[in-house]
Amino acid sequence: MARLSVAALALSASAMALAPQQAPKLATRRSLGGFVGAAAAAVAAPALAYEGVYSMEIVKAGDAVLDKEALNSGPVKAALGDFKGYAVGIVNLQKALAANDQADVAKTLKTDYDFVKVRATFNALTPVFDEDTQKGVDRITRGILQDLVEAEAAAKFNDKGQRTPKKLALLSEKLTKLDGSFRKLFSYLIADSK
Repeated sequence: MARLSVAALALSASAMALAPQQAPKLATRRSLGGFVGAAAAAVAAPALAYEGVYSMEIVKAGDAVLDKEALNSGPVKAALGDFKGYAVGIVNLQKALAANDQADVAKTLKTDYDFVKVRATFNALTPVFDEDTQKGVDRITRGILQDLVEAEAAAKFNDKGQRTPKKLALLSEKLTKLDGSFRKLFSYLIADSK
């Protein structure tokens, strides 16, 4: 029983210590502004700790060294063929869209650029690169996959069966970005062939 009363006494003492000694004042604009500023600083401080993660250096395409044995293997050669087909296909889509802004680009993106197959192609190319180069290549391939999804969404027609000028501009932008990303990735694949 004595233990119970000691525990109750300790609990009530800690509750008294936590209870405010006087009635709280109403928040003013000045005190609220200080609180918001302190909260923003507290949120920004941990983000700075991760700055190195997001801005890490990657190997440039000109400095990449390719594994020649892996480059000449059957699976990598097949993946290179698929890769070139994807890159040329994006250029052809740009031409088709330039000729007819209502061209059915979504159908081509859906059938010829199946997300799983494109990712498998990129994965088949990974034995060619060393670990440091792979970091940069991974960024490019993730960007390509994301842009393919977004381009397919932008390529869709509205309820009237037409593509709006806003969607057309977005689709053109995505196809241009994809073309640049495929070219950049290709620069890694021919890095030391010069």
